[in-house]
Amino acid sequence: MESEEGGDPQQQRQFPARKYPVILHRSLAQGQLFKLLQDHEVLKPRVSTSVLPRSCIIPSPSIALLILNIDDIHVLKQPVGVDSSSGSGTTSSSNNLADGTVAQLNTAIVKSVQEFIRLHRNCYVVLQVCGKQITIQQHTALDVFQRRFFKENIAMALVKDSAECVALITDLTKVGQAEVRTKLHQHHARTMQQGGVLQLEKVISLLKLAGIRSHDAIVLYDSFGSLANLAHASLEQLSQCCVPRNVVHAIHDFLRSDCVPI
Repeated sequence: MESEEGGDPQQQRQFPARKYPVILHRSLAQGQLFKLLQDHEVLKPRVSTSVLPRSCIIPSPSIALLILNIDDIHVLKQPVGVDSSSGSGTTSSSNNLADGTVAQLNTAIVKSVQEFIRLHRNCYVVLQVCGKQITIQQHTALDVFQRRFFKENIAMALVKDSAECVALITDLTKVGQAEVRTKLHQHHARTMQQGGVLQLEKVISLLKLAGIRSHDAIVLYDSFGSLANLAHASLEQLSQCCVPRNVVHAIHDFLRSDCVPI
């Protein structure tokens, strides 16, 4: 029997939207990120101590994120020649800068990322900026981080805050494995553009070693948002860029060779 409003009551019944589970280490359970996840209409966060600190597991499509604040990477600047081993011993992966200083990554961060890579097959690093503009120090941190993990089986994305991180997680629950890196590239490029630091000099200089023209280098970098993401792009992903086919194969082979200067 139809209701007074007309139509079948069974058809009018409203069913709750599907909730996608998200597993977070308890180190992520106290901040703004967790609160936003709790209030989200399609994400269902669960806290666990059995996953690595600062990690977020998305069961579908079976991927792991290591969520770090870019300021926690602790890029330090010291005069060239200073022996950091005489200090607290908390830094590694030095990188000489143009101003005569040395940028270094926190040893604990390096070990955490290495363990994360060892445990997870489909793993990605998400770096939160937590600000409207990316500072010079944060950009240096990003550069050193990319150089340190250039040849590792990991991609990364930069996000401006917890809200953008939740947006990325939401996007990743809607795609398959083949589309994950594309979503990461999109979020990373958007944050870089908003932060005003799309600096191509290093990428152009590196790709010139492979005979890549500046124009093609800019097209590739704009498409993938970072050198690390470009290095891990597949032939199929590279082919989607507006560059000649011979350039696609040249850049793919070059970035996987042992002669790439890091």
